Amino acid sequence: MQDIGKSPRVLIVEDDADIYRLLYKILKKNGYSPEQAFSRPEPTAFFFWT
Repeated sequence: MQDIGKSPRVLIVEDDADIYRLLYKILKKNGYSPEQAFSRPEPTAFFFWT
């Protein structure tokens, strides 16, 4: 159950710094609490909602 007043946490798995910053800004603007993690060497983006 989501705590009232807490932003949903999102784990961003993206190695490209420019793409990560863009995703971070979009998610933060929409009320999420993004956190960074690193993926494999090939360009891949995954989103995990917790």
